Amino acid sequence: MDNRLAPSTPKDDWHGSWIWAEEVEHDRNVYAIFRREFVAGSEASLAVDITADSFYWLYIDGSLISRGPSRANLPYYTFDSFAFDLTPGRHVLAILVHHVGIENATQMLGRPGLLAEVTLTDDKRQIDLSTNADWKSYISAAWKKDLPEPMSHFGFPEVLDLQKLAEGWNGLLFSDAAWAGSVEIGRPSCQPWTRLIARDIAMLSYDNRNSTPVACGTFVEGRNDAPVPSNQATARVRTKSEAVPGFPVNVRPESYVTFDFGRTISGYAVLCFAESAPGQTIDVSYNDILTEHGAGDPERTYARLTDRYTLSGGRALVRTAHPRGFQYLTVDLQACESALVLESVYAVEETYPFEHQESFSSSDSQLDEFFTRGARTVKICSQDAFLDNVMRERVQWTEDLYLHNRVAAFAFGNMDLTRRALFQGAQGALADGRINGFFPTDRTNLSFASSNICWLMTLADYWLHTGHDDVRAVLPEAKRALDVFRAQTDERGLVAGWPSGQFWEWAPLEQGGCLIETNAALAMALNRLAAHDIFNDAFGGDLGAWADQIRAASHKAFWNPERGLYVDSVEPDGTQGTLATQDGNALAVLGGVCPPEMRRELLAKIIDPANLGPVPVGENAATPADLKTSGKIVPVGTLWFAHFLCQALFETGMDREAIEQIRMFWGPYDHLPTFPETRLPHGNIVYCQGWASGTAFLLPAYVLGVQPTGAGWSEVEFAPHTGEIEHACGVFSTPLGTLGACWAREDGGLRVSLDIPEEMRVRVRIGSFDEIVSGGGHWQAACQLEAERQQ
Repeated sequence: MDNRLAPSTPKDDWHGSWIWAEEVEHDRNVYAIFRREFVAGSEASLAVDITADSFYWLYIDGSLISRGPSRANLPYYTFDSFAFDLTPGRHVLAILVHHVGIENATQMLGRPGLLAEVTLTDDKRQIDLSTNADWKSYISAAWKKDLPEPMSHFGFPEVLDLQKLAEGWNGLLFSDAAWAGSVEIGRPSCQPWTRLIARDIAMLSYDNRNSTPVACGTFVEGRNDAPVPSNQATARVRTKSEAVPGFPVNVRPESYVTFDFGRTISGYAVLCFAESAPGQTIDVSYNDILTEHGAGDPERTYARLTDRYTLSGGRALVRTAHPRGFQYLTVDLQACESALVLESVYAVEETYPFEHQESFSSSDSQLDEFFTRGARTVKICSQDAFLDNVMRERVQWTEDLYLHNRVAAFAFGNMDLTRRALFQGAQGALADGRINGFFPTDRTNLSFASSNICWLMTLADYWLHTGHDDVRAVLPEAKRALDVFRAQTDERGLVAGWPSGQFWEWAPLEQGGCLIETNAALAMALNRLAAHDIFNDAFGGDLGAWADQIRAASHKAFWNPERGLYVDSVEPDGTQGTLATQDGNALAVLGGVCPPEMRRELLAKIIDPANLGPVPVGENAATPADLKTSGKIVPVGTLWFAHFLCQALFETGMDREAIEQIRMFWGPYDHLPTFPETRLPHGNIVYCQGWASGTAFLLPAYVLGVQPTGAGWSEVEFAPHTGEIEHACGVFSTPLGTLGACWAREDGGLRVSLDIPEEMRVRVRIGSFDEIVSGGGHWQAACQLEAERQQ
């Protein structure tokens, strides 16, 4: 077996077998419960390696330990490891497993199964308790199985009747004597889990977040034959009350209460009831926007964001099984005979354990807040993968990945999820060599040109920030992806099409044919790869020449001298299209298509408000026709693409303009705690989207001016882009140690200081000052600014 793309050595020496509660190879939306009781002696410990298809919840003596496994491509499936000390006496391992069983965008389609290697050590003996036919199990009828999927991206809503869930099923007081044993599927590594690899990222972190009631009212049921809970919740006719209750909240039948968590989170809603009656049914709907009635509409997007719970009476606690994304939680109590009392509502927030590093602070509080909110946006959207957003999709898209990765490097100093995404992208590469548009998944119809370019640029980022040789494992797949671009090149030397589209953002861009965005971005990726011998050696050594060819051909094909800018598209006969965008022209600068002497004039033209058309609203990417004859430049439609435009301005030395654009793009969201998906709202928008977080990269990399140029931060460029800022500082965790950098205006120049790790070389470039500093320790100097940087 070729294990080249396994991020670590697969485990082959498993004790125990894959098991399930019944003899079945395929099922959908099914929950199974497993138990194994045992008795521990003195000085006892328990070691557990565990995985399941699709999700497990591991309990010991009724206490929840963890949910897993982390998402993975099926041929490279992952397992988690735990170790516990135990008191002498009787104990029970209980495991709930949910098998999704449908094709979706966040996991691959396997088969129902649980595998756990469990070793009890006590009194100098070892006892094997691993999964086998002796484990007690059954298929639970408490969760409604026959549901349409809530959306195309991640499985089903949870519809749980707590009256049908055996009380204490995961604890010591419960008797499983009537349960049957389990069915053994096979020994590892049986199909379809042909490799089992230890989790190569940290376990997630958890924090409780309280809520505040913000709205309540009554409702009248709409249609009652709807197939999923969100259909019914959306159809309810609501009447908002003027008064807002505090805790405890008394909820009458056919009433609703909405709770606010202050910002978008990803996690588990927990509802604590002081009083309830058997059979009362509540719907819990998730959103980050409220309707005029103070409730979230769970179907304003193509998602179906409502879970349903039927209570068993008395004091009760409901905790959602799967993490959901929300700022607002609307609880509806369906028709019944009595009210219920909500004692508290809180959430257990689940994120990757990134730790913020102080990599940007300045004299400008607004920019500091932009940095903080960009980092916060990415952290919320980081779980077992970089997610585009946590509410509507929860998908690891490669476009979002590119910017998540850059923010993780600068704001957190952590490339763990980047490494994992690079391996998963290579593992899931399509048969023709393309990197899929998102992964892990069985879906292969959205491998955009942008997906492949962003994955390649993320590869370059990983090498710069880590210098880890493990990058070599994915280079053959990267070469295959580059070969696809070569195959799509026409006689002009341009990429003239792409098998599954070239999507770049939610703006009315041209979508097919020969595009400036794709060609300029490919040149940018080739430039970045060509800067390092590891990529030149692996890809044939002609990356720089190939980039030069694309740049020359693109300038000739897309430049319109009468308009003084680049058009978006050209026909095979060389005829230019009429649509021109900020997107294409910004990438023309970043990819080197635009000659250096023309860049300032071009950028000034495309940021001049007099030359711009209206800001795109939402998902208008496929409808550019009405803009082709307007003569106006199409503005970027997302903060994702705004970061490319600001980067182009910085790299052209237009520092003041770049900072002004940052304020213009990100400033309108000062009222939000995170950054949204698109510049203007629409029905499908979310208000916490990872690709909107560019400020957490731009500010430390350009305004402070710190960027690695050699693998693993072995070489660094310190080149502040000051604009009108008075001072800036930052501290960076690097593989070589901590790098500190500060600058402050002084006597018409900058007073700069650096604290440099011993093995790092820093090139300081400020005005006419250009010096290599190495050897470690503290360094400072006074540097004169160039006049043009101050204009």
